[in-house]
This record gives sequence, structure tokens and C-alpha cells, in this order.
Amino acid sequence: MQKLTNYYALKGLKCIHLLATVLWCGGSLAAMLLYYTEGLSTSVEIVLHTYLIRPGIWTLIATGVIYTLFTSFSCKQRWVRTKWIVTFATALSGVFIASVPMADLVKVILMVALVIISVYHLPKNKVKRTV
Repeated sequence: MQKLTNYYALKGLKCIHLLATVLWCGGSLAAMLLYYTEGLSTSVEIVLHTYLIRPGIWTLIATGVIYTLFTSFSCKQRWVRTKWIVTFATALSGVFIASVPMADLVKVILMVALVIISVYHLPKNKVKRTV
């Protein structure tokens, strides 16, 4: 499969991927904060889920698939596989166990794990230095 090598296409994909992450994480954190401050009404929850959380998740998964198929970040790399597993676990925890009080803690822990995996396991350019 041909890899995506256009600089501007890769930067645009990265921007969309990061924007989707902000939508998803920001919407989830806003919903949790409003829930615990008892300011979360049904209409606000519907707006958060309709316009922030769900589009963020779907866009994040779509751009992640594009990254996996068309760039050098393939599922052969352990950190990419781990990130996929944690992303799906976080998304599913919000869908299936959202009514359980521990679900919020689980979502926060999994989102923090995603950030740590993203930042800590970025591939580093290994340059051999000769002295």
C-alpha cells in the first residue's frame, strides 16, 4: 500500500486528529465536571454528546485508521497497538458503563494513559554521532 508522504497532507491529518482528540477529551471532561457540580441537564448532555464527544470519537478513529494504513505508523509498532486498545476501551467505557460512578474515574485514567502513550512512545530519530 502506498504511503502518504505529502508534507501538507500529513500536517492537515495531524491537525484534524488533534482537534478530534480535543473535542472528545474536552467534551468528556466538561460532561464530568457538570455532572459533579450538578449543572448537567438532559439538554446540555445531549448537546455535549451530539456536537463534541461522538464526532470527536468517530473523527479520531477515522484519522487513526488513515494514519495506520497510509503512514509509517503501522500496527506493527507496539505503542500504536496499545493506543488503539486504550482508545477503544475508553470509548466503550463511556458507552457501556457510563451510568456507573466508577466509569468517570475509568475514563479519566484511560485518557491520561492515552496522553502518556502518545507523548512518551513517540518514535525518536536515532542519529549516530561520530566524534
